[in-house]
Amino acid sequence: MPLDSDSRQNVGGSVHTGATLDAMSAALGFNLHGFLEFRARTRGGAAWLDLCCGSGWGLIDAAERLGSIDGISIQGVDPMASFAPWVAGTHGLTFTAGAIASWKPARDFDLITCARGLDAVGDRLGLIARAAGWLVADGVLLANLDLSHLKMVGRPASLWVPRLLERAGLEYDRRQVRCRGRKQPQLPLTYLGASGEAAVGGRAVTARYRLEAGGRPE
Repeated sequence: MPLDSDSRQNVGGSVHTGATLDAMSAALGFNLHGFLEFRARTRGGAAWLDLCCGSGWGLIDAAERLGSIDGISIQGVDPMASFAPWVAGTHGLTFTAGAIASWKPARDFDLITCARGLDAVGDRLGLIARAAGWLVADGVLLANLDLSHLKMVGRPASLWVPRLLERAGLEYDRRQVRCRGRKQPQLPLTYLGASGEAAVGGRAVTARYRLEAGGRPE
């Protein structure tokens, strides 16, 4: 059932910054509604996975707006499980509580996004690499990634990480990782842990990596 803005404010005490589909599209620089509608109408269906979805208001807005189109499936995943009230499966939307670092979906997706929340994940580069393998053959992955919360032993992450992502077949531009088409990217990095990783509430943590032997990008 659609919820008004007052209801959205009353859950969790505040409106999530991605409380609408349009806000999520703006944060990602991508027309989510147009992409999903076109895929569903031309292919008989479209599946969208949003990682670190928070309360999921943006996904609820999407489900309500796209609900009349057959074949659209939306899944939101978040470790905090503080989802807004929603009847699972309505308009194709489900929420899943799970440890992002080890979670794995049971299907592939046309679209995978992470507009906010990635900076609270420990091994976020490992998550991006795994998520690229969850796409359909011509799917799209978009993940906003702030390099200021990444550290590499003996090397500036802001220079090295984009080069390593590019060598692995991914793109990094304007604080966003993009992948077009299913890939199995191999990043020559060893995850060393993250400061504040046990914190809750979505606070950004600084992830640390070490370049593996022979992993220097050309």
